[in-house]
Amino acid sequence: AEADSKEAGKRVVATGYTTPFMRGVFTTPDGATEPGSNRGIESSLGDLVADSLRETILTPDGKSVDIGMINAGGLRADLVPGEDGTITYAQTYEVEPFSNELGYVTLKGSDVKDALEQQWKTDLNSQNSRPMLKLGLSSNVRYTYDPARPYGERITSVTINGEPLKADATYTVGSVTFLLAGGDSFEALTRGGAAVTNGNLDRDSFNDYLARHSGVADRAAGASGGLTPREAKSSIGLTLPTEAVADGSTVTIPLRGLSFSEGPSITSKVHVSAGGPQAVAEVNNSLVDAHASDAAAIITTDGAGQASVTVTVVGACEGKAAGEVVTVPVTVATDFATVVEASDG
Repeated sequence: AEADSKEAGKRVVATGYTTPFMRGVFTTPDGATEPGSNRGIESSLGDLVADSLRETILTPDGKSVDIGMINAGGLRADLVPGEDGTITYAQTYEVEPFSNELGYVTLKGSDVKDALEQQWKTDLNSQNSRPMLKLGLSSNVRYTYDPARPYGERITSVTINGEPLKADATYTVGSVTFLLAGGDSFEALTRGGAAVTNGNLDRDSFNDYLARHSGVADRAAGASGGLTPREAKSSIGLTLPTEAVADGSTVTIPLRGLSFSEGPSITSKVHVSAGGPQAVAEVNNSLVDAHASDAAAIITTDGAGQASVTVTVVGACEGKAAGEVVTVPVTVATDFATVVEASDG
């Protein structure tokens, strides 16, 4: 039986993959870095699995769910293709060993936002030792957060398919039933009732997804196709002034979460504007976190890639009365993409 199991594990489920998909990490002050040690950061593997869930979980009318979502703790190994570009059943089994059933729930936009708020964990002694349990989200979802705000008030904007999340609108969220039943203290995901399921298991659907996106298998022959890690983070932390500022004045904006902890998408610079000229700053990509298990954590609360940028604020003040307050859009771009746009709200 053991021999049969090993033979089954060799079965190739996908080809043409040239880049690893990794879980998050952080570094202790003494320099130790353990694979998968950081469940509080967006990861290339979490992104991949969330995208697979959005594509493979269907509603009764045959449409994909609006949002794919996965808990970091459900991913137990990195996904590293072979030198020939193949991914085997044994590898995906190590990534998703629990054989979780898939399903979806229908939630209000306000519930989705609350689920994002619940990524930060309180009462760490009884709940867990991690100050954040990051949700992997499908690529059509982006959000900003302010780490300086109180618990429950940190999410400052959410967009789905480029449109602002509507609090009273409904959205279908696809995931493993463990998470949809409120696992890892995500109570907001239970507000739509029991998940609708169809008997599909996470690993089987993931294998189908990887196979569907296969490409040329041999790297030496110039592999093509296959999926690659995202270039831009989906969640960005920034703290903006809470009071009005004078037109033409300068403000300093702290940012975090600009980079992944692993993979190719680690930005070296960040470009920020607030209605005026663009300012550029170097990004600190250190992964050292001396407070990884407490409320002062940065890297383990989606904070890899930090910068502080001073910008000149320019408002559309022509024709406005003295003292009138106007809204100024803030944009943020990394080496790879614009990650915060004016349309994000």
